[in-house]
Amino acid sequence: MSGRREEATELGPDPASNEIMTRDARTNRAMVKHILVEEDRRLALDLLRRVRAGEPIEPLMAEHSKDEGSARSGESYEVTPSAQLVFEFKRLGLRLDVGEAGMVRSQFGWHVMKRIE
Repeated sequence: MSGRREEATELGPDPASNEIMTRDARTNRAMVKHILVEEDRRLALDLLRRVRAGEPIEPLMAEHSKDEGSARSGESYEVTPSAQLVFEFKRLGLRLDVGEAGMVRSQFGWHVMKRIE
């Protein structure tokens, strides 16, 4: 058990994403694009850094995302409180400002997400 705890501590949380998650929801409807990374937190953090630095998210989606539907199409997801999406995804999506990026973990892995509208 201690090995897992040490690994999580070593990698540490993304402070900006943690701050975003403590906010009240910014909207009841957001359009987001995301990159799903199954278990590689370091890769997810690197992709988040690149998106925040202004790199277009669509090529990163195509190259790295395990969400085959949106990775191939580059399409965005509509996030609403009643959307059929995992809780963590909805929580982050509704708290992002337009143009802002963050990351969150769900049962599917790490979601690097950017709100586009």
